Amino acid sequence: PEDEDTISGDDAHPEPSDPGSKYKYLLILERGEISGFQAVSTQRIAGYSVDAVVNLSKQIARNVHELHKAGLVHYDLKLRNILLRPDKKGKHKVSQDSTIMLCDLDASAPINALRSVNDKKGSSAYYAPEIARWNIASSKSEHEDDDESKQEFDEELRCTPALDAWSFGVIMYELCTGRHLFPQD
Repeated sequence: PEDEDTISGDDAHPEPSDPGSKYKYLLILERGEISGFQAVSTQRIAGYSVDAVVNLSKQIARNVHELHKAGLVHYDLKLRNILLRPDKKGKHKVSQDSTIMLCDLDASAPINALRSVNDKKGSSAYYAPEIARWNIASSKSEHEDDDESKQEFDEELRCTPALDAWSFGVIMYELCTGRHLFPQD
């Protein structure tokens, strides 16, 4: 575009994306090759490596805390949305030295923002109870046929760090037991 400068990859500024795209900029991040879910389900962690569980828990908590400090709620926090960084040898073994990064932020929202029924839903196995209630109430509101008996859905779901805290608790259960707390969708 005329009013924007394009820059080379050497500069410290983002380069505008394709002008035909609905997104103005592309964000390029470090590549993660293995999800926390894949790592935990293929490597014996729960009940075998307390140090690895403690480290992963601290890493997840630290990353979620940083996201909240940046003013966002993840809203779809789960092991599949946590990527393990490779160690110095390029391996993805879960250990007391593993580091992680959060991914799949397309359901995220600013703290205290109101959710819309049109927003991405997230994963029901990790929902806080208030999200489940809100989804059921909004679904009933959409499917009412009789206009006279139709109740307007005016319940609000505000995105707060508490929603991620619940999901983190579900992840902790999975890390400690090696089992899902709720059925996966």
